[in-house]
Amino acid sequence: MNKGTFVKSEAQFFLAMTYMYFEYDYLRARNLWAELAKGHPDNMFFILSQARCEMYMNNYLKALRLYKKVLEKKDDRLKFALNRAHYFAGEIYFKMNNFHQAAYHYEQAVKNIPPKNGRRHWIYASGKLHLGKTYEMLGSREKAVRCYKQVSEKDHSFAFKEAQERLKKPLNEFAKQLVFARNYQETLKLDSALIVLTRLKRDIDNGKNTDKKGEFLYQLGLVYLKKGQVEESIDLFKELLAENPQNPEWLLPRTHYQIGNAYRKLGQKEAARAYYDRAMEEDNPRFKIQIKRALDQL
Repeated sequence: MNKGTFVKSEAQFFLAMTYMYFEYDYLRARNLWAELAKGHPDNMFFILSQARCEMYMNNYLKALRLYKKVLEKKDDRLKFALNRAHYFAGEIYFKMNNFHQAAYHYEQAVKNIPPKNGRRHWIYASGKLHLGKTYEMLGSREKAVRCYKQVSEKDHSFAFKEAQERLKKPLNEFAKQLVFARNYQETLKLDSALIVLTRLKRDIDNGKNTDKKGEFLYQLGLVYLKKGQVEESIDLFKELLAENPQNPEWLLPRTHYQIGNAYRKLGQKEAARAYYDRAMEEDNPRFKIQIKRALDQL
């Protein structure tokens, strides 16, 4: 590599890092990582970074192809890259409702991650949590419990908190079906999501599984919003707000954000702005930048 090429690659690297981790501009970051990966095909970090951007943009199949490209290396010297590729491949297969493949990749992701200075890399704790959830989706609560018990607070406090919640409360059939529906919604299989949610609505209407009503309304609202039934989605989101659920913590601010999106689609800028402002109350830097970009489009 000549000096000019090196300087250009170095500049692209730092710019891609800035776009990805500070500005959360995944499109620009993705394009830079792709260019770097093309020029340096043996650099797994560039490929992994491009794949992560594809995931953030919901391009799951593109991301999966890139993770498989990393996994084809099968080089023990690339242990961290392989663990990371397995972890995110597991996440994608989970979103595709392919739980057997998800379990395989999560199992591989948490292998050979020894503690260092008394702690393990976050992939171990998060991988064990998600492996446990995958086992539950496959009907193996016993395996799931073993995974949840292996999540340490010092390794990953958020994963630990959720693992403790999962230990106390197994996924019932309603919760499992809601996972199917959410995955269909996120991968844009909207008709499949609607079939599942319509079936779950009978339980909600009969006063069952009321602790999941907020998440149910949110998923149904998102499906209607993505299908272009905007006014119906607003009604569902407002019904959710009237319920005022306190858990999960992300639900209310995200609902305000989605109502803002719905009003923006209808051209009602002031209403959209009001709901975006409410969504800003969540203390999440990446989410706040997402809201600011939406406000800029008004």
